[in-house]
Amino acid sequence: MVTTAMIAVVLALCGCRRMEAHGLYRQACRVVESAEGAGPGVVAARRDAVRYSIGKNAARLDVPYYRGKREGTPAGLCTVWFKRIRLRWEVDRAFETPRY
Repeated sequence: MVTTAMIAVVLALCGCRRMEAHGLYRQACRVVESAEGAGPGVVAARRDAVRYSIGKNAARLDVPYYRGKREGTPAGLCTVWFKRIRLRWEVDRAFETPRY
């Protein structure tokens, strides 16, 4: 009985942890580099150049992107919004600002 209760508590705590910033960054990079983000042929900036705004039920990542290689001035900025659905983060919308 006690063992079952301990296992239930551990499983509940593991499933309710907050999403780390690097997990959101990986999802945002996929969106930026796809057709729904900034488009094909685009490379997202490194993690330290991204601006994060993570709340309880919503998150916003401003991801600079480059055309081709990660050199020089970024070609633009893609903002990716996430919303929290139960225990997962889902992409809500993404839009780009060219040549910021």
